[in-house]
Amino acid sequence: MRRLLLLVVAALIGTMMSVPAFATEMTKSERRAVEILGLGKVLGYRDVCLIQKTKLPDVEPTMPFSEDVLRECAKANAQGANWRLAYVVGYSLREENRVINLNNVEGPPLLFWMHLSPQEEEPDNLYTTKAIEPGYRLLDFTNRFTSTLTIPGWGAQEAAIAKLGPNFERAEEQAVAEVCFSNFLLSSRHVQFLANWYHWGRIRARGSHVYVGHTSVYGLDRKNPSIGVVIAWRSSPAIIERTVIDINNILTQAERRAVEILGPGKVLGYRDVCRVQKAELPKTEPTIPFSEAVLLDCAKANIEGADWRLVYVVGHSLRQESMVVGWDLKKQPCFDPDFRWWLVKAEDPWANQAIEPGYRLFDFTKRFSDLPWQDQTDQIIKLGPNFERAEEQAVTEICFSNFLLSNNQERLLAHWCHWGRLQSSNGRHIIIGDFEQFGFYVYDIPTGIVSGSFAVTDRGGYLGVVLARKP
Repeated sequence: MRRLLLLVVAALIGTMMSVPAFATEMTKSERRAVEILGLGKVLGYRDVCLIQKTKLPDVEPTMPFSEDVLRECAKANAQGANWRLAYVVGYSLREENRVINLNNVEGPPLLFWMHLSPQEEEPDNLYTTKAIEPGYRLLDFTNRFTSTLTIPGWGAQEAAIAKLGPNFERAEEQAVAEVCFSNFLLSSRHVQFLANWYHWGRIRARGSHVYVGHTSVYGLDRKNPSIGVVIAWRSSPAIIERTVIDINNILTQAERRAVEILGPGKVLGYRDVCRVQKAELPKTEPTIPFSEAVLLDCAKANIEGADWRLVYVVGHSLRQESMVVGWDLKKQPCFDPDFRWWLVKAEDPWANQAIEPGYRLFDFTKRFSDLPWQDQTDQIIKLGPNFERAEEQAVTEICFSNFLLSNNQERLLAHWCHWGRLQSSNGRHIIIGDFEQFGFYVYDIPTGIVSGSFAVTDRGGYLGVVLARKP
C-alpha cells in the first residue's frame, strides 16, 4: 500500500512540475479553460507577458473560444491530439529572437538563430518584422499532414486543412514560435514543442514558405526533415464582440437577420463598408436581394465546408479601389506594388469599369481549381441558373473591406487567385488575389491554362473561382 501511495505522489509531483509556475495568476476564463483542457494545456496572459518581457494589456483580454469549442479540443486530446490554449503578445520573429535571448535560461530556445540574407536584414523587411494581433490562440501541436523539404507538399497541406472545415487554418508562424518559447520557459521541465519537426507556415521569403520549429538539436534527420502543420482553431473575437454593437447600432434589421442565419463574421453591413471604403452612404437604405431561404441554404453549405458571405459593396472599379488602399507595403492592406501594369492607358476599359453597388452573396471557397477558364465556366453553368462567376471588382473590394473590418485582419484569397470575367488589352482574363503581405495581386492569364497546375509567378497563387449567387 505504501509503495502504491508513493507512486501516486510521484506521478502527481511529475504532473505539477510540467504546469506553468504562475497558474494562480490566471483569470476566471483561463482557469475554466484549465478545468476543461487539463493541467499544462493553458498559458495565461499575465504569465506570458511576464516571460515575454512586455507590459500587460490595459484591458483584460477576452477569451474568443466558447466552452463547447474547448470541450471539442479536450475530446480530441483524449484521442491523441495536442490542443493548447495560449496567449500571445504578437511579436514578429525578429522581436521574439531579441526577447528570447534576454532570458537567462540554458536550452534550445537560446539556439533560436535567424540566418538572414542582406535583404532580409533590412529593418522594414516583412518576413522578419511582421507582427500579429495579440490575443489567445488555440493550437494543435500534433504533427499534421507531414511532408518533406524534398517533396513539394504545401499545396496538398492546404487542401487537407480545407477539408477539416471553415473553423480551422494553418497557424501563424509568429504565434507558433512565441508559444513554443513561452511554454519552454514557463514549464518546470522545459517542455519542447516541435522538438523534432517543423511547422510549415504562411509567410514567404525568397519565394518559399517559411518553416519554424525543430527546437531540439537532436533527433532529426536533416537530410529528410519532417515538415508538418500546427493547426489553429479560427477566432474572430472583435467580430464576435462587434456583432453585439452592430445589432444595436450599426446593422440594419435585414443585416441582423442575415447574421443570425450565417453567423458572426459572415456579414458586412453597408454602413461599415461605406466607412472603410471612404464612400458616402446611399440616400436610401439598400435592400438585401436574397431571401431567408437562400441564406439558410448558404448557412447549411457553410457547415459542410463552404464559405458563403453576405457583403455590401460600393461598386468601385479596380482603379478606384487602388486609390482607397494604395500600394505601400508598410500600410496594409494594399495592392502589390510590383504589378502596376494595369494602370497604363491601354488597360483603361476594364480597369476603370465600376459595378452596381449593393449586396453580394459570394462563396470564397476555391472552386474548379484544376480546369481551364472555359471549363470552369461550363461547371458553373451546371450548377444552375442561380450561380455565376463573381465580379473581380466586388471580390477585390470585399477582400479589402473584410481585412479592414475584422480585428484579426483576415485575408480572403490568401494563397490563391480568383479567375474573373474582365479581359485585359491582349484578350486575357484577369486574375486577382494571392492576398498576402506582398499586396493584392492583379494579373492576366491565357484562358487555356490549366488553373490547378499554374503558379502565379511562382508564388503559389493557384487559380480558382469565387462563386456568386445571383439575386
